[in-house]
Amino acid sequence: MHLYISVHAGDLKSGELQQTTDCLMVFVAVDEQGKLVSRSSP
Repeated sequence: MHLYISVHAGDLKSGELQQTTDCLMVFVAVDEQGKLVSRSSP
């Protein structure tokens, strides 16, 4: 699973927003031994 997060800050009066940071997070499934678990069909 991938998550992309974008954080913005802004002026409440003008409504102007500016991106302050972003982040990409990747999650993987591993078993008890730390090995990747294969993807199952939905």
